[in-house]
Amino acid sequence: MRILIIGGGAAGTTAARLRRLNENDEILILEKDDEISVSNCGLNYYLAGTAGRDDLISASVELLKKLYNIDARLNSEVTNINRENKTVSIAGQTDEYYDKLIVTIGSAQYRPDIDGVLTDQVFTIHNLASVERIKDFIKLNEVKKAVIVGGGNVRKSPSA
Repeated sequence: MRILIIGGGAAGTTAARLRRLNENDEILILEKDDEISVSNCGLNYYLAGTAGRDDLISASVELLKKLYNIDARLNSEVTNINRENKTVSIAGQTDEYYDKLIVTIGSAQYRPDIDGVLTDQVFTIHNLASVERIKDFIKLNEVKKAVIVGGGNVRKSPSA
């Protein structure tokens, strides 16, 4: 059986569990970004400097292949699901078929309709790359103060 997982966040854990349930299934993870198996709850710690980038990555493409015989492909954005033919279209790549499909694409941040919310000085935290954009902006512009609107996974740092 070929199991296709769209989304590489918590999917790494899901895929490892699937592998333990059946050694013979072919498992493929398609992730649109260039990172997989990241602890999103720790992104605020990475921004604060109390955790490093590598601290938040629990598995790599190579580790998933080596330990679990799971094929994970980064930079593979699924653009269409054809349920009738059991295929998915991937931007710039050939279609992939599946017997079972798991969609783990997470969520998107809500930006209220407020004047200025889409400027270059307003950020959302979604993945490692988004935190790195904020860090670069802070460094380049010597930012001393910030306002956080919303909370999501934001928690007080243990060292604060």
